[in-house]
Amino acid sequence: ILVLARQLNPLAKVSYAATQLNREDWSTQIPKLSGKDEVSVFANTLTDLVVSMYQKNIELMFAQRVFDESGQGIIITDEHKKILRVNQTFLNITGYQEDEVLGKNPSILSSGMQDASFYQNLHQQLETTGRWQGEVWNRNKAGTLYPEWLIINVLKNKENQITNYIGIFDDITEKKEYEQRLVHLANYDVLTQLPNRHLMQMEAKILLQQAQKSSQSVALMFIDLDKFKFINDSLGHPTGDKVLQEVAQRLEEKMQTSMLLARWGGDEFVVVSPNTSNSQAAEIANKLIEALHRPFMIDGERYHLGMSIGIALYPNNGQTVDHLLRAADTAMYQAKHTGVGGYHLYESNMNDHVERFFKIDNALHESLEQGTGLSLAFQPQYDAKTSRILSVELLLRWEHSILGKISPAEFIPIAEETGQMEKLGKWVIQESARCYQALKQNGVHVVPMSVNVSTQQLNDDQLVAFIHQTYQKAQIPPSDIMIEVTESAIMSNENKALETLNALKSLGHDISVDDFGTGYACLNYIQKIAPAELKIDQHFVGDMLNNVDSKNIVAFTLAL
Repeated sequence: ILVLARQLNPLAKVSYAATQLNREDWSTQIPKLSGKDEVSVFANTLTDLVVSMYQKNIELMFAQRVFDESGQGIIITDEHKKILRVNQTFLNITGYQEDEVLGKNPSILSSGMQDASFYQNLHQQLETTGRWQGEVWNRNKAGTLYPEWLIINVLKNKENQITNYIGIFDDITEKKEYEQRLVHLANYDVLTQLPNRHLMQMEAKILLQQAQKSSQSVALMFIDLDKFKFINDSLGHPTGDKVLQEVAQRLEEKMQTSMLLARWGGDEFVVVSPNTSNSQAAEIANKLIEALHRPFMIDGERYHLGMSIGIALYPNNGQTVDHLLRAADTAMYQAKHTGVGGYHLYESNMNDHVERFFKIDNALHESLEQGTGLSLAFQPQYDAKTSRILSVELLLRWEHSILGKISPAEFIPIAEETGQMEKLGKWVIQESARCYQALKQNGVHVVPMSVNVSTQQLNDDQLVAFIHQTYQKAQIPPSDIMIEVTESAIMSNENKALETLNALKSLGHDISVDDFGTGYACLNYIQKIAPAELKIDQHFVGDMLNNVDSKNIVAFTLAL
């Protein structure tokens, strides 16, 4: 018995190790016998078999874990496309329970969005290559559609017969939404949600192609907001953004369904209107200008804006989008020169005006840097009864060494548009103080001087301090310097203008309002400012002896 036990002991050890492994005690050591007798050989063979099965079992368990915990949905079918197995991710994405899909065809997920030809091509590729991948739309148990990226592989046996189909897929809903956001960001302006310049150019190109086929015209309008820079700079970008959003909303309200409205950038917009003639484009421009007549109420404050519009028509003014944009931009500059709040149709000779615009802009930069060419002229105000000089208005004049004498009506709007008005305005204030001192030193009786302040200066928070310091340093009493502003300058930003003008009045300066009656007249602000002087617009004064209405307006204003 002892001999038999000694012979069978190796088998007992192997049997015990196998039992422990079967109980998933993976720390169990499998004995290896060194003898060459039949029992040892048999025991070692059995040990090798157990080890091999153990390793394969580990691999199967690893594969099972990968299958169960994969972040991708996995579905396995038989050769007849009946579902054999699915993993947990499949259940999470589709909303089904395992017993609801086993034995079913994957078509239970079909959304109906892919047609018969789609599935025909899919099956043909599986037969040819054994693999297919692509984007499909499926429907979950709740009936919700979702996009997925699907890969299908065909499994075959040694006889090259299909045994299984394996599908692996990702729910790409978030990816698709992200792609849509990227497309939107690439084609639409974030602030106004209007098409941006990229989308506008693509859409406009399509409209031109359609117009060419039907022999129709297309109007392209380039819009630039007047005096927006003053609001943006003085009140901050958040306020400027609110204004731009409301501008976009007002313009959209004037658009017909066939028109395209886009934000070109900054305070510039573009309108493309198919099948539109010159006269129709002018009507549209007037409606757009009218949209901004109503004051803008931002954070309880009132602001006034205008716009200048340049209009170019296909095919007369350009055959491509770029050519039309350049032509409309040129016409827009001409509209600004004519006067804010208007439109202009492109004409071939306008390029000369644009060239002159840039020449004046550059020359003005040089004159301000070098202090040459600029001067002040004295325009006296007389008492009509006594002919006594009551005061003088200081008028800015400019004579350039190459361009010659340039009218303020031409160079001041350019200075405002190019951002040089602030520097030019400071030069006028400083030069007025120098002139005052020079006159007094030469024994001339100095009458009060009227100094013009622009819209841009009124919006400058440092203006009041600058004026006070300049005249105080020159020992000029505030009562001798009258601050003159135009009515339109006040109304461009009424609240800020009233604040600035009242601050100047508190220093002792009188206020003069020029161009009174130009269309902005509001007795409310006249009451708030209580100006020392109202200058009636020359349109009424020049015509008052011939036109009863003009005469009545002048008489009424004098009665104020």
